[in-house]
Amino acid sequence: SGCTGIKGDVSVYTEATKMESFNVSGCTGIKGELPGALIKIISECKVAKFDGCEGPFTLPPTLGATADSIVKVDLSSLGKALRGDVSVFSEATKMESFNVSGCTGITGDVSVFSEATKMESFNVSGCTGIKGDVSVFSAATKMESFNVSGCTGIKGELPGALIKIISEGKDAAKFDGCEGAFTLPQDMRGMSVADLKNKHHFSAGLLRALGFSCKQLKDECGFSCKQLKGAGFSLAQLEG
Repeated sequence: SGCTGIKGDVSVYTEATKMESFNVSGCTGIKGELPGALIKIISECKVAKFDGCEGPFTLPPTLGATADSIVKVDLSSLGKALRGDVSVFSEATKMESFNVSGCTGITGDVSVFSEATKMESFNVSGCTGIKGDVSVFSAATKMESFNVSGCTGIKGELPGALIKIISEGKDAAKFDGCEGAFTLPQDMRGMSVADLKNKHHFSAGLLRALGFSCKQLKDECGFSCKQLKGAGFSLAQLEG
């Protein structure tokens, strides 16, 4: 880290399968395509730091032979330096954890995760290029944490797997800044906004994306202006 004169392509580390720590912070000349093996290494490293790296680092067109052994993907440490489409992860059907939070150069449709039925944690917060229908996670019954905050292109009917973790009230499902529109499953339609908040722990952000107004959330749920602002309501809506 800090060696600004160090440069080159990260793909040279493809065979370093026993690596436990990877720190190239401040190395502005480090860049390249991340092969599947390196994605696995970075994701499983005890330490992976890319602070100050400009990259770009790009996702590969395929994960290759590594796909079957990838259980965890965590590329959040690459931040804005990471580019690419999540479609490559459709190959990793055994994935249990996926985190590219803050990687604003990542794009694609969440439909590629439809076969990842073992998914327990999913975090694409801040990735405005991620879009699609949340119903693709209907078979992910082991989901424990789900964060799509800031992903304005995420929408669709909320599956039971997500309703479950929302209703547990552990703040494990985050939708702040999402535009939706989201819809409720058939058996929950017609519920009052107060019941969704009090009985099922729906956040202000999610209720906003379900189509409830700022006034309803203030008057019927008692959300504070700070909470409503964090949920994505404008100043004009808050003052209305």
